[in-house]
Parts: sequence; C-alpha cells; structure tokens
Amino acid sequence: VRTIETGLAAQRKIGTQEDFPVFHEMLAETYGLMDQPLPALQLIEEAIKIAEDTGLLYWYAEICRRKGELLLQVSDDNRMVALACFEKALETANAQQTKSLQLRVAMSLVRHGFAEAGGVRSIDLLRNTLEAFTEGFDTPDLQQAIRLAAL
Repeated sequence: VRTIETGLAAQRKIGTQEDFPVFHEMLAETYGLMDQPLPALQLIEEAIKIAEDTGLLYWYAEICRRKGELLLQVSDDNRMVALACFEKALETANAQQTKSLQLRVAMSLVRHGFAEAGGVRSIDLLRNTLEAFTEGFDTPDLQQAIRLAAL
C-alpha cells in the first residue's frame, strides 16, 4: 500500500494523471485483499471519475469488475449493483476486444453465482471466452478459468 501511495503522490507532484485509473485499481485491489473494501471502493470511484474525465479507458473494464467484486465483499445485498458493474465491465471489454478482461469478468460472474449477464449464460460466456485463447494456459487467470469452466 505504501509503495503504491508513494508512487501516486510522486505522480501527483509531476502533475499528470496518466495511468491514475490503473494505479487506483491496483491500490483498491490491495485494500480488498486486506479485507478493507470501503476504502477500496472510494479508490475505485476515483478511478472511474478520472478514467471518464480524461478518456483513459483502457483499464476501465477491470475497474468496473473490481467495483463489482468489492461491492460483494461489503455485502451480498449488493448483488444487483455488482451485476450491473460486471455487465458494464463486459460491455467495455467486448468493445475493446480485450480477451483477458472478458475472461476476468466471466470468471467473476461464475464465481459469484450469476446465472447470466447481458442475456448470456455466465458459464457459456466463460467457456466461449476460454476457447478463444491459444496460448498462456500456464497463467493464473487461465488456470482459474479452466477450473471454473470444468464445474
């Protein structure tokens, strides 16, 4: 946390917001891993605002997915809002044709028991996205996707 916060502070001094959305998402993920989802959600909201204000949208799908994950970490009562976040993430990943981010969204949907998203069965989305990969099967994301798809 200190390392990322130090880097963000240095970047603020320089006066650029380049990559702020990505760094905010990374810091939010770290807080989530430390079981501190509320400060993580604040960071995600900042990341969304910066991404939308600056047009730095290349990591937007992951930011939206992370928001859904964190909302569910706070409370299962947030399922509908989290689903909307996952659907926004999927829409963005599809538009950007980013297979790895499509895969992460599909894994989140299946892992959290969402039967469908955007009119597509989540397990089918996961399996179809997984089939699009031709390499990288030793990476953690693909290993996890393979396990989830086999259920």
